[in-house]
Amino acid sequence: SFKLFYICVQAIAQTSQPYKRSIDMQTALGVAKPFSFISRPVGGATARLTRAFQGQNPGAAPQRCFLRVNPHPHQRTRVLRASRRVVCSADKTEVDGRIGDRWQDIRADLLKWQSDGKLKTISPEAAEGMWQEDGVVFVDVQTEEDFDKVHAIGTVCIPLFTPIEGNSWVQQQRRVAFALYGNFNGTEENPALLEEFEAQCDGEKALPVLLICGVGGDLEATANNPVGVRSRSLIAAHRLLKNGYDNVTIVEGGVRGWFRSQLPTTLTHDEVW
Repeated sequence: SFKLFYICVQAIAQTSQPYKRSIDMQTALGVAKPFSFISRPVGGATARLTRAFQGQNPGAAPQRCFLRVNPHPHQRTRVLRASRRVVCSADKTEVDGRIGDRWQDIRADLLKWQSDGKLKTISPEAAEGMWQEDGVVFVDVQTEEDFDKVHAIGTVCIPLFTPIEGNSWVQQQRRVAFALYGNFNGTEENPALLEEFEAQCDGEKALPVLLICGVGGDLEATANNPVGVRSRSLIAAHRLLKNGYDNVTIVEGGVRGWFRSQLPTTLTHDEVW
């Protein structure tokens, strides 16, 4: 309810302190937003949350941000205004290593690696033939919950996101942000992601890594998606390539494309998915 939302925002405002990280909630949540945003010059806790939802750096220069709560069609739209002015700092090194990285920057890096031959995208049919070759590591970066529901035969699960378990300031604010979307099972980037990949590859970063997620993503610009379509496999690829891996391949269409191609999954093909 609006009252609960207002109480949450006020609680955050009373305990606010500088951010050191940025959170891209659009990628993390993947759900419809019950809010619309009006940006005007100021700050405060609501402003930082608004910038986080929009994939911006919460530690950027303060702006006046209005969070419009979309009500029932027969009710008047309510607008909550941030009244406190809080200047936050952000360490670029820490921000660059988080999901809060701007998608435009991630995409630019991926396009460069693609032109260098370090990143490739292949069809599900080609991927099936590739993973059967010796030395190919086939990884599903969906959450463990999604992996348990359905995955391609032959994959191992190294989730890009895992449930929030700590109680740091950033983690608490992340829980609140998820709750504002009606999701009480918030996730954060897997802190052991690189270690798990290193173990799976036996420390050999030159091994070919085949990545699959739910939808696959797309780097190509289109009229409807001028900056492509981001996905977990693309973000995971960025993390790997940024840390020395040089042979990463994305499965086009993800698990859904794999299923539509009638390739082996944990579902039978007469099941509706």
